[in-house]
Amino acid sequence: MAATVLNSPHAIEMSAYVVRAFVKLREALASNTELAGRLEGLEKSLATLDARTRKQFAEVYTAMRADDPNRAKSPANRIYRRPGQVERRL
Repeated sequence: MAATVLNSPHAIEMSAYVVRAFVKLREALASNTELAGRLEGLEKSLATLDARTRKQFAEVYTAMRADDPNRAKSPANRIYRRPGQVERRL
């Protein structure tokens, strides 16, 4: 520490400034550790929520398919052509 070697008011002031800076740095690191823990918890809950949501969508789609045994024959799934219209092939 400069204050012990240099016995001046400016050296003492700078020594206190350095100590305060290290205290703030330690507090910031502790805060970041807390934030990192909270972020990790949020990521885990989001992953769980995402998995549950995907499962629910899969169940809905399965139920929708199971409700309509004639799905392939429903008019919405047919392709209609006007009389005389020729089928185009690519």
